[in-house]
Amino acid sequence: MEIKINKAKQEDLEEIYNIELQSFSTPYPYMLLRSLMILFGELFIVARDEENIAGYAIGAIRHRYMGHVISIAVKPEYRNRGIGKSLLRTLETYFRSMNALYSYLEVDTSNSIALNLYRKASYLVMGTHKDYYGKGKHAFVMIKNLHHNLDLE
Repeated sequence: MEIKINKAKQEDLEEIYNIELQSFSTPYPYMLLRSLMILFGELFIVARDEENIAGYAIGAIRHRYMGHVISIAVKPEYRNRGIGKSLLRTLETYFRSMNALYSYLEVDTSNSIALNLYRKASYLVMGTHKDYYGKGKHAFVMIKNLHHNLDLE
């Protein structure tokens, strides 16, 4: 099964939203995903096989030199196949092409699978946002220098 990554389309939103619902305890509302697609269309990407969307990622450029990984999610039946890693690397490539120096993201402090992915991709914890995902649900802020490719895998 070959997975291809390309720009998300409007007609992908329903499937993306379903992945969102399956992936997060506090999922983004459908209309927010739609707005993010309008705002950051070039950085709203999907991984798909011949028939289905396996996962998606959303990025943005902030302050002209910071790539922000807004969200990455992979459909449960496609997990542990390197799709999240591929989506992350693709966003980072786009960030570099847009002259970003760093990439950063927020991740739930209890999400060990995501933390492992980001650590292997050379992201470092730079701080914590208390109650970022709701009362008692904190996020680590992680950052990566995009011009020192030190991925551990």
